[in-house]
Amino acid sequence: MKKVFVSIISCLMLTLCGCTSHVDADSQAKRQCSQIMELFSNNYTDGIKAMFCTAVSGSDGFEDDLREAVEFFEGEVSSYDIKAIGSDEKSEKGRQVYVHISPKIRDIKTNSGKTYKLSYYSYLVDSEHEEFVGISEIVIENDDGSSFTLGDYQLVDP
Repeated sequence: MKKVFVSIISCLMLTLCGCTSHVDADSQAKRQCSQIMELFSNNYTDGIKAMFCTAVSGSDGFEDDLREAVEFFEGEVSSYDIKAIGSDEKSEKGRQVYVHISPKIRDIKTNSGKTYKLSYYSYLVDSEHEEFVGISEIVIENDDGSSFTLGDYQLVDP
């Protein structure tokens, strides 16, 4: 539990510090992917919620959806492969205005015998909309073809 808490605090500090310094999207995405896998493995809903932007985590029904997402994702993660990290950023006068990532994690194997795919959208920096900084949507796909979406990307990209 202490390890999970330290991971959350580290991620939040790195994300918040990104407003004043250069954010390396690739390394941040890899850290977030690792953290997401750990949090889902431990069914740690508070930690998952803390990774979401306030525009989404404060929306109606988010708490219920979060519980459903954790129930949908069965078991502890034994292995995974980060297949792609899409990113987009904008800078003005040497300062990052926004940094957006959209990683894809594949071949997520759990001790329950399930295999998943997971993709998500996250703003690491958004100087115009601080409430958008964080994850806005996670899509989890089971190996049987069923899926669950937590959050709503449209709330931060209307």
